[in-house]
Amino acid sequence: MRKRLSPFNESMSSRTLLVIEAGVIVVSILLSLYLQGLYDASRMNERKEDLLRSLSTVIEQDIAQIDFFSNIQNRSHRSAEILLYPNQDLVIDSIYWHLSSVGMGLRSFFPQRSPFEEIIDAQVTRHIRSPELRTDLFTLFGEDLERHEVHTKEYDQLFLSFNRYLSETYLLVDWWREGSGQIPEIDVTSFDRTLRPDQDRKLRGMLIEALFATSSYASELGYLKGKYVSLQEDILAEIGS
Repeated sequence: MRKRLSPFNESMSSRTLLVIEAGVIVVSILLSLYLQGLYDASRMNERKEDLLRSLSTVIEQDIAQIDFFSNIQNRSHRSAEILLYPNQDLVIDSIYWHLSSVGMGLRSFFPQRSPFEEIIDAQVTRHIRSPELRTDLFTLFGEDLERHEVHTKEYDQLFLSFNRYLSETYLLVDWWREGSGQIPEIDVTSFDRTLRPDQDRKLRGMLIEALFATSSYASELGYLKGKYVSLQEDILAEIGS
């Protein structure tokens, strides 16, 4: 004959069952949240790496662009030196070619910021493990490129005035076209042969400004290239880690 449980024992058994069921539910919820957290972390890591790869591609393009414009600035600088401190008499055609070369200092580097802005918008910076990468990202895009933008406007204003002066005073018409080399080729099509630019005091002052501007801008581009290379190394280390 089966022994009947007392009401007290039945109550204890019921409470134990409820505790077990509640424990199972809590464990299930916690496990579900844990698995969801792992999934979200995995998706965020994939998103982070995709954005960093996109940024890495853009950095390669910007480094190539920096090299391109550095070559232009260096040639403009050499032309300004030749015009200011010639070691031989220059024929009129050569003078105007070098003036056009100096004027090409107007060509400026324009960085691509959209991949960095996507990284900020997606809020993935807090998931970047490398503190060096986070620092380099905000230093380059938050400080260095903003400073570069200010300087670029100053340089552009200088060379716009320089080129305008050449057009209005000497009727210089020239073309900068892409050639087979690493920098554009210069075609001078017409100018006023009755005037001598090498005897123009105002033009000489503008050439002195251009000489320092091209030297300064070339140095700034070299600095930015170093920052881009460092950032690229940080990105590759983050993706590969």
